[in-house]
Amino acid sequence: MSHIDQERITRALLKFLEEHEHGHDKGMELIRSCLSNLENDSADEAAKDYKKFMSSCGLGRMGAFDDNFCSTVYDHETDEYVNELRKCLLSMWSIKMSLLLNKNS
Repeated sequence: MSHIDQERITRALLKFLEEHEHGHDKGMELIRSCLSNLENDSADEAAKDYKKFMSSCGLGRMGAFDDNFCSTVYDHETDEYVNELRKCLLSMWSIKMSLLLNKNS
């Protein structure tokens, strides 16, 4: 079964975070692993990576992955623009990835 929505948002998120020099190596490693598993049609493994991400890095709590800021890269960008876009991508990624957990429960 294809999980194209999850693969697309994961790829977009990863590209954005890499371009904008987001820190947090462990979180980035887990997002890369999610993408690799989605590309290899291993949704169960991608869901496991997402669960690991949420338990070890998480979103929306103090010290979580989304507490790290990104750098501006292009002339038209502002700090506010980059960090709001980062939050939107992370939110959509989390929504799409959580759908895999619901299918695997």
